[in-house]
Amino acid sequence: MPPPGLLEKVLTLNARNKFVGPFPADTFLDTFLPMSSCSIPDINEASFSQIPRKRTSHMFKPLITAVRPFCSMLRLCRTTGSSGEKWRVYQQDVKPQVAMYDTSVPQDVDTDISRMEAWMEVTAHEEEDPFDDPPPQLTGEDLFAHLRTHPFERETEQGMRTRGRTLAHAIAQLGSQNRNFAFSTILFGRFARLVRWDRAGAAVSRRFDYTKTPELLAKFFWRLSQASRDSRGSDESVSPADLDNEVAATIRQQLDMPPDEQLFRYEIHDDADPIPSTSSGGADEHGRKPSTTSRCYYGPRFDFMPWDLTGSSTRTAVLWDLTTGKKVFLKDLWRPDSTSAEKEGDIYRTLQSHNVPHIAPMERSGDVPSIHGARTQTQDYSEQYLGILISGYVHYRLTLGVVGKRLSQFSSPSQLVSALADALEAHKGAYESAKILHRDISAGNIILSPTGEGLLIDWDHCLNMDSPSYEEAQYGISGTWEFISGRLLMEPDNEIHTLQDDLESFLHVATWTSVGGIHGKLSSEEREYYLDQIFRDKQNINGREVGGTWKHLRLINENCWGPDNWLPDHSHLLLMLRKLGSTFGLRYRKPPSDEERRKYRVAGEELRATLPELYETLYVCVYDKAMAAIQTHDWMIEVLREGSKAMEELDDQVLTTATNSDSGSALIAYPIKSDSRENERVHRKRLEQSPSLPAEDQRLRKKVKQA
Repeated sequence: MPPPGLLEKVLTLNARNKFVGPFPADTFLDTFLPMSSCSIPDINEASFSQIPRKRTSHMFKPLITAVRPFCSMLRLCRTTGSSGEKWRVYQQDVKPQVAMYDTSVPQDVDTDISRMEAWMEVTAHEEEDPFDDPPPQLTGEDLFAHLRTHPFERETEQGMRTRGRTLAHAIAQLGSQNRNFAFSTILFGRFARLVRWDRAGAAVSRRFDYTKTPELLAKFFWRLSQASRDSRGSDESVSPADLDNEVAATIRQQLDMPPDEQLFRYEIHDDADPIPSTSSGGADEHGRKPSTTSRCYYGPRFDFMPWDLTGSSTRTAVLWDLTTGKKVFLKDLWRPDSTSAEKEGDIYRTLQSHNVPHIAPMERSGDVPSIHGARTQTQDYSEQYLGILISGYVHYRLTLGVVGKRLSQFSSPSQLVSALADALEAHKGAYESAKILHRDISAGNIILSPTGEGLLIDWDHCLNMDSPSYEEAQYGISGTWEFISGRLLMEPDNEIHTLQDDLESFLHVATWTSVGGIHGKLSSEEREYYLDQIFRDKQNINGREVGGTWKHLRLINENCWGPDNWLPDHSHLLLMLRKLGSTFGLRYRKPPSDEERRKYRVAGEELRATLPELYETLYVCVYDKAMAAIQTHDWMIEVLREGSKAMEELDDQVLTTATNSDSGSALIAYPIKSDSRENERVHRKRLEQSPSLPAEDQRLRKKVKQA
């Protein structure tokens, strides 16, 4: 578990400039929780003004008593237990102090973030307010000038701690539920704020004194209580399955689910169909309207929780299609709300129309139909309140007609390398025929089909080279940190993402997966150290995250790629990795000088005729051959195919017994996207590193530049 206060600091840094406000409290209510048609009960002002505020623990019972009359459809309770290991954020328990549940949730449930409708963060200390409101009269440029010196997000230790706690609660609530957005309140002393969370950030009200204006707090809870489930943020396209017991048992058996695990019904719309109506006519008791354009699938709830509030927040599940009687792979994400960003389903349709090989068959894809929440709203107000633009997102799903295994579950070195060659051929077809560059080559984005074929998936970061926004979109870092080329990591804002960067990423996937899954002569700890050093190298320099130093340093040293003393020198796998590493390493070495090229022209032809072996070792020759090789896919495909064939004859027998042990596969289970943070184990490892390491990295950077 991270040291006290560290989790909050990490979360607040990740979510900087994602809090939009302060909305006047009445404006917040009218914007996000419109007026209920039912009359609000009378407000007992004394019940609010008399809430004791000297100690936090003394506030809970009177607070719940004061608010309860306005929560006829919600049950409030003080949390006492734990939300469980499954919904921890960076391995830390998440437990809001006051929970609000739908009245259908059993009375004995008091601490379950996966069922909470809303929650309250409470402290007796006013200085723990996580925000700093600007003067209410300021607008426009005057407001923005004020915010440059007095940020809305309070930067005091107490403010960051409170903001970090609320972030952890929101991340866990959105991540553990089928939910598009959520509401909460923050109370600090005699003041309160209202908050609405979504995948773009959080809308925050101006603070108000609830002892003097209790009607604001009362209105919030009354409107929230009277609102429909989808108005509270629930994603009603997912619901508990209502199936015959025999059918449900069959599905659980097909999906290898425990016999008592709850089944859910997933309604998946397809963009190729007409958009289903979102009017309330004909809706069932859950607010769903039957749609002839959607198909229903059945399976478990998502069991993976993204550890960031904003961004794509991708979750996956294996579901059962009753119509076809087969498994499908569901990908649930929040796509960028931008006309220049193509939907992943449309990319798959383009790839299929060009007969690109080794891609997963896409069956359905589309935005999630919703009356209230398929599109984030926080970004709509960021320019007005903060003077900046933040990214918005749209809830999106697609299903693939194949359920594969992770690449890390390869059965032999030759299968691993063959699957990589398959994926590279898919990349080639997309690049040459469909004019699409993938830009997120990673161990998680290549899967093994049931027949062992490698399939290249996850095209949501790709770049359509025929798009009008192609020139602008080339810049900036894209992909999964561990596998991004060293060149892009070292200059993430200044370099163009090219074909050669994707090809280098295939080398990193091959190395990461091989080292993680094959023991060789090294212990798990030694291999993990290598993976951390080479692939997770990350430093913050002048406010920018950069890396790639160790990749760079290893690649420019010929035949230095791969861990030392890992495999026998004659291993076909090691020879192949070093051949690839030496070739890509020439990207990082200085090109031949004009003088070297002049000497090469003078002596080259004669040397090639008399001593061809020596000619092949000349730096100009080696460099030019390498640069020519990585201009296309063909050379690398040939190296992988030849390597796979050679491994069938030797390496498979030598290395398969050491492949994919429990500790080995654990090293490669969770690579991290560039728009999210690393998992808790890696965070903890970084925090425990010696303070001398950053200085060492600086020296290495100088050494690389000199090279």
